Amino acid sequence: MSYFSERVRTQRLMTLGFFSTILAVSITTINSTRILAFGSLNPQLTTQADEYITQSDLYALNSFDKQFVTTAAQGNLTEVELGKLALTQASQTEVKQFAERMIQDHTQAYNQLKLLASQQNIAFPTGIDKQNQETLTKLSKLSGSTFDQTYVNTMVKAHIETLSLFEQEGKQGSNPALKAWAAKIIPTVKEHLQMARSIMSQN
Repeated sequence: MSYFSERVRTQRLMTLGFFSTILAVSITTINSTRILAFGSLNPQLTTQADEYITQSDLYALNSFDKQFVTTAAQGNLTEVELGKLALTQASQTEVKQFAERMIQDHTQAYNQLKLLASQQNIAFPTGIDKQNQETLTKLSKLSGSTFDQTYVNTMVKAHIETLSLFEQEGKQGSNPALKAWAAKIIPTVKEHLQMARSIMSQN
């Protein structure tokens, strides 16, 4: 084999080795940045694309992000407990069906946010705050059509406030992962609000 042929062969091997190294590094980098993936809150209403948290996201937090997590978590817990209450206290089938949807969607949202908060090292509430507990106590003393009306009115007001909170996170928050999650949930919040208003208009 000539010197020229041997030199070309050596250069080809070096080139292959270089690209193999680059490929291995790229795969490792991709795997390391996929810390957390989210499924859709409601597959029929939100996007199916996975959303990933990168290492840089872990350090992008401001005071509004932290308050958003606390308020959203307590709101989800309250929606779930109110939904459970409605299953036993409500008289209308439509109200009970709505309550079942609230339990399902808000349980899923709470679990998603809890997982996200743990990755962001954010303090996460595991109980309902005093104000929401007072709402639960008030509704627990009602039944029948009175409960139906009060519960649905409460749901309308709650989802208006929730929608405002999630939209504010998009404007005032600084954490990319939280902002992306909030944006993904907004369509479902709007649907819940529309459902509650529809039931309210029938009464």
